[in-house]
Amino acid sequence: LELGRFGILEPKYEKILEASLDSIDFIVVPGLGFDLSGNRIGYGEGNYDNFMKKTKAHKVALCYEFQIFKEVPHNDYDVCVEIIITEKDIYRGL
Repeated sequence: LELGRFGILEPKYEKILEASLDSIDFIVVPGLGFDLSGNRIGYGEGNYDNFMKKTKAHKVALCYEFQIFKEVPHNDYDVCVEIIITEKDIYRGL
């Protein structure tokens, strides 16, 4: 891992390029906020959405309960998460 642009540890880009997309089973998806439809507010560049469209990996968000909202803004380009895990609950079937 290496420090990314926002000070978050991220996989080294070269290692991602070496991996086959079919070999990725699970993605921990970051976000600032989520709704119970699996939509998320990211950092606004669409990098994770573009990557997630290329794989069938499970998409899981880890966040605090206060980051869950009734609805967050989203559009047709956004990719939803399947599961949200907070300190209080696990939301599935989104």
